Amino acid sequence: MTIKILPARLANQIAAGEVVERPASVVKELVENSLDSGATRIDIDIEKGGAKMIRVRDNGKGIVKDELALALSRHATSKIHTLDDLEAIVSLGFRGEALASISSVARLTMTSRPATQDQAWAAHSEGREMQVKLQPAAHPIGTSVEVLDLFFNTPARRKFLRTEKTEFTHIDELLKRIALSRFDVTINLRHNGKMIRQYRAAKTDVQAEKRIAAVCGNAFVRHMLKIELEHQGLKLHGWITTPEGARQQSDLQYCYVNGRMMRDKLINHAIRQSYETSLRPDQFATYVLFIELDPHQVDVNVHPAKHEVRFHQARLVHDFIYQALSDGLAQSKQIDAAPINQSAFHQLDVDHYQQDGVVSESSDATNVSEQEDTVPADSEQNLVSERVRQAIEQTPAYPRKSEPERASNRSQDRVNDGGQDYASSTSSSSSTSPNSSTNVSSSTHLSSLERETNFTGSPRQEWIESRPAPKKEKESHQHHADPAPSKREVKAYKELLKTPDFDEQAVVDRQVVVDRSEANVAPLQRNPISNKPDDIKPVDTKPRAPVTDLGKAVTVVERQYLVMGNKNGCVLVSLAKAELLRVIGQMDTQSGPLKSQPLLVPLSIKLGSELVEVAKALSQTLTLLGIELKARNSETVMVMGVPSPLRQQNLQILIPDLLSYAASINGQIVEHHAANVVNDLLPSLASWIGIQTAQVKSDYTLSEAVQLVGELEQLWHGLLPLDDPEFVHPIDFSATIAAFSV
Repeated sequence: MTIKILPARLANQIAAGEVVERPASVVKELVENSLDSGATRIDIDIEKGGAKMIRVRDNGKGIVKDELALALSRHATSKIHTLDDLEAIVSLGFRGEALASISSVARLTMTSRPATQDQAWAAHSEGREMQVKLQPAAHPIGTSVEVLDLFFNTPARRKFLRTEKTEFTHIDELLKRIALSRFDVTINLRHNGKMIRQYRAAKTDVQAEKRIAAVCGNAFVRHMLKIELEHQGLKLHGWITTPEGARQQSDLQYCYVNGRMMRDKLINHAIRQSYETSLRPDQFATYVLFIELDPHQVDVNVHPAKHEVRFHQARLVHDFIYQALSDGLAQSKQIDAAPINQSAFHQLDVDHYQQDGVVSESSDATNVSEQEDTVPADSEQNLVSERVRQAIEQTPAYPRKSEPERASNRSQDRVNDGGQDYASSTSSSSSTSPNSSTNVSSSTHLSSLERETNFTGSPRQEWIESRPAPKKEKESHQHHADPAPSKREVKAYKELLKTPDFDEQAVVDRQVVVDRSEANVAPLQRNPISNKPDDIKPVDTKPRAPVTDLGKAVTVVERQYLVMGNKNGCVLVSLAKAELLRVIGQMDTQSGPLKSQPLLVPLSIKLGSELVEVAKALSQTLTLLGIELKARNSETVMVMGVPSPLRQQNLQILIPDLLSYAASINGQIVEHHAANVVNDLLPSLASWIGIQTAQVKSDYTLSEAVQLVGELEQLWHGLLPLDDPEFVHPIDFSATIAAFSV
C-alpha cells in the first residue's frame, strides 16, 4: 500500500473522534471558548438532547470578520503562538481543533461581532467540502455558535448516541461543573425551549454559597467546611464536607486545576487518604476544590479532551492536598455542634463564673465545658445572670412576632432569590455535625451566609441552628469577643418563657369539624360573569375596596401569600385558594368536555348497588368531566379514564366519595332528566373535586407563585373571582403609614 496524506475532511473527522464524543463534548468546547473570550453571560440552548441543535451564545470579545473563516480551520487559535505559551497555558482551550472537528461532523454556523465592528458576520460550514461561507448578520457584541444535526454525515457515530434524556443529563452535569468553576459568570441552560438551569453570577460569598447549594444540594452546604491553604506557590481553596456529608456514590466530587475541571487519580488518592479514618469503604467524600499553581509546573497537553494533567512535582501536590484536608477535618472534630434551641454562636461568660468561683483559673473553653457539669442541680436557679434577666424583660409578649422576624424574612427572601428554596430546606433539617466554614490555618468563623443575616433575636438563631456554628476549640485565641449565656442560663431562660399547655384533644376535635365541613360542600352557585363555580364565602361585615385586577407580582410573604401591585395599590393573593381555583379551572367544561386520559390498566372498584346506579345515571355528566366509568356488574364499576388533574389521585377512594357526594346533594338523582342533572351538578362536582385534589404547598417561592397565578389567569380567561375575600384582599397601608407619625 502506498503512503498518502489524508484529505483535510477525513483528518478532521478522525480528530473529531477524539474531541467530539457526544453532544456534551460539543457544549464543553464551545462554553470553554466563551469563557476564554471573557464572557460574563453564556446562554446554552439544546434541542433533542443536543442531537438536533446546540446553540451557545456569549457576550465576549467576539471575532473580527477577517478571522471568522480562519477560526474554523484546523490548528487555528488565538491562545498560543510559541512553545513557551504551550508550556504555560492559562486558557481553557489551546489546540485549535474544536471548531474544525465539530464542523466536520455537523452543520455549524458561527456569528460574531467585536466591539470594533458595527456589522456582525456569520460563517457557515458543513461536513462536506469544509468550505466556509460568510454573510452579514444581526448580532450584539459577542459570539453565537449553532451546531445542527450532529453526526449527520457519520451514521455509525449517530447510531451510538444514547436517548435524549441521557445525553441531556451529560450536558447538565457538565454545566454544573463549569458553574462551580466560574462563579462570576451567568449561565443559562434551556432544553427544548424550557429553562432548566439558571446560574446567576455570584458577586458575594452569600451568592456563591447559593450557587453551591443549587449544584451540590442543601445537605452539602449544611456539612461543608471551608478550606484555604497556600505554600510555596501552591494554593488550595474550596469546600469539603465532614464525614456526615459523605455519599454512597462519587457524584459530588468537583476538582479544578488552574480553573480547569478534571478527574485526576493523584488528587483523588490524596483526598481519599485524608478521609481514610473517617469514611467506610462504601462511602465517598464530597468536595469542591480549586488547586492553583504555576502553569509551568503542570502539563495539560496530555489528552485531546484535556481531562487529564501531569504535575511536575506530583508528590508535593499529593502531600499538600492530603495535609490541608487532614488538618481541616481534624479541626472540625474539635468543634462541638450547638444543640437545637440553644445558642450556637456565643461562648460562655467566663468572667461571670470566675466571680462565682465555678470556673478554675484557666479560661480555656474546653475546661469551662468540663467544669459546667460539676455545678449542682439545685443551684440552677442562681445561674441566671443580669444580662439574661435584661433579655427576658426585653422579650416581646408574642415571641417571634417582632421586628427581628421581619428582618429574618427579608434575609430569607434574599436566600430564596434565584428560584432555589435553599434556606427553608436547610432550616427544616436536623443538623448534628459541625458545619461552619473553617480553614486549615485554624481560623474558625461563621460562614458568609450567616454574617449576611446577622440579626439579633430568635430569627437569627433559627438560621444558625440549622447550620451549627463552632462553639469552642482548644486554642483560646479562637474565642469570640462577646460573652454569652451558658447552657444552664439558656435552660433557665427558656423555663421562664414557657407558654401554658394547650388542650390537644380540643384542637383535634376542631380539626375534625373543619374537615367534615369541607367534605360536605353545598352546591355552588355560578358567577354570572365568568359562569364558573364559586366557593361558599363567609359573611364579611367589614367594607373592602373592590379589586379590579391583580397587577404585577412583588414578593411572597409568610410563604403562603403573594403581594401584587396594580394602579390602585397592592393586593394580597392567597396561594392556597389559588391552588383550589386552579383545579376548578382545569375541571371547567364551558369550552367543551374535558379530555379523558385512558388508564393503562382499567381500575375495578367495588361500590355497591346504589352507587353503581348513581354512576349509570351520572354517565353523561361524568363524561363531560373526563371521567369514564363502565358498570361491570351490579356492584362493581370499571374506571376506564380520568382527566389530567386526577391522574395522580387515589381513584379507589376518590371515585366512591365523588359518587356519594353527588347522591347526597340530590337524593332523587336517578329520576331527574339528564339535562337538569348536567346543569345542576357540573359546577358543584368541579368545586368538590378541587377541594379534594388541590395540593397546597407549605411554602412557595416567588417564581412558583408567579407561575401559579399566571396559569390561573389563563384557565379562568381573566375572569377570576376578585370579589372573593378568601382569594384576594386589598392591602391597607393606612395604619402602617399612620405609625410613622406617632
